[in-house]
Amino acid sequence: MGTSIAMIAYPLLALLATGSARTAGIIAFVGMAAGAVLQLPAGVFVDRLPRRALLVTCDAIRAVATASVALAVVADRLSMAHLVVAAVINAACDAFFGPAQMVAVRQVVPTTQLPNAMAQNEARGHLATLGGPPLGGLLFGVAAALPIAVQAASFLTSGLLIGSIKRRLYGEEGRQANPRPLRKDLLTGIQLVWGSAFLRVTLLCAAGYQFIFPAVILVVIASTSARGAPAVEIGAAFSLAGIGGILGAWLSPQIQRRLPPPVLVCLFGATATFALGALMFAYNPFVIGALLALTYFTSAPANGMLAAVQISITPPEMQGRVLSAVMLVASLAAPLGPLAGGWLLQDFGARATFVVLTCISAAITALVLISPAIRHMRLPVDRRTA
Repeated sequence: MGTSIAMIAYPLLALLATGSARTAGIIAFVGMAAGAVLQLPAGVFVDRLPRRALLVTCDAIRAVATASVALAVVADRLSMAHLVVAAVINAACDAFFGPAQMVAVRQVVPTTQLPNAMAQNEARGHLATLGGPPLGGLLFGVAAALPIAVQAASFLTSGLLIGSIKRRLYGEEGRQANPRPLRKDLLTGIQLVWGSAFLRVTLLCAAGYQFIFPAVILVVIASTSARGAPAVEIGAAFSLAGIGGILGAWLSPQIQRRLPPPVLVCLFGATATFALGALMFAYNPFVIGALLALTYFTSAPANGMLAAVQISITPPEMQGRVLSAVMLVASLAAPLGPLAGGWLLQDFGARATFVVLTCISAAITALVLISPAIRHMRLPVDRRTA
């Protein structure tokens, strides 16, 4: 929730500090790139270390970094350099925290329940998106430092709650007395991903949408703000998107039972392409939010199903490294989204930016349609009962 509350604040703070959408995109790019560099070693350590300690350490570091930004805003000393450093620190911690918490959840959920469990896990993020952005916009209107301070407090709270967990969640590698040297394990996840046709295709699709959606967020915030929309209305747009994700996650079991996996994936691609195309002509924040909600509605069941298939074909001792390999490629694409989005928005305008993003989404959907690996995909529960 804290990160969702601060989601609007960081671009607005960057715009206030620099006055440039391009510079705001550069700050986001640097932070995401730093996280991408650490993805592969993070996966190795996730498979080796006690995950509770790893998660708590990440939360503690993120709490300090975000608190420093809030204090700088209060003291009127915030600079571009400070925002860049904070973005790098938070992204580095995210590189470890993300795969660690996902693998920890996967260790305690039966395989046959994974599609729905993954969708419900995604719903938590959408639920935070529902209340976070409007609250963040409201808090930003009261004091620019408040959303960042709330984020710092949320990291502290998360660390304390995770620290209270007694179960030791090691990966298979973590239980080995003599794990392989780090340098030999770095590329293991990528090798396994590239050796699977299904993982290759889903990896390329994930990278494409990881490029698209960070760009969409920046362009929506910057363009609607430039048209005079209040921060609360901008936050409300993302809340509508969160409602779509929550409804999609809630209905995931029924959707996954009624629609074959390939149809579900293609449906997500089609709705994303339609929504991006419609954003070219949308100026009202609530219309924008409704279009994003349509995309998030189909993404929840599709992502849950894809995650379940990935788990079913990945050896347990490789979960952290495979997940980090997937996140690495996605992370390499994600920094380019805000960078390209800020550049296109400033030089060509919002409509031209959405034309480019729509074309990319259409190309991804076409790849899914022609891929045999996607067409022949089956859920883990289907394979077990076949």
